[in-house]
Amino acid sequence: MKIENNGISALTSKPTDPAQRMEKKTSSQGVKPAGQSYDRTELSENARLLARSRAAVDGVEDLPESDQVQKLRGQVQDGTYQVQLESIVKRLMSGIFSKG
Repeated sequence: MKIENNGISALTSKPTDPAQRMEKKTSSQGVKPAGQSYDRTELSENARLLARSRAAVDGVEDLPESDQVQKLRGQVQDGTYQVQLESIVKRLMSGIFSKG
């Protein structure tokens, strides 16, 4: 592909100098004294609570499954587990009427 001058003028009339040097700043302006900090970060109360919760959970070993959980798991896998609808309805209704 050949690029030709199509008569469009350059964006700037000032020639550019590719070898233009940047001066090195030697002033101490903007340098912070040792031991002082200008940036600051704070965690919200929710973030602190989450961090404490994670630390607490990480410190707990996995608990062995109780006999009740193992029994229910076996019933679900065998297809013999039956939902106690009356018990669930009673709990739901007592929750509804106790709030009113």
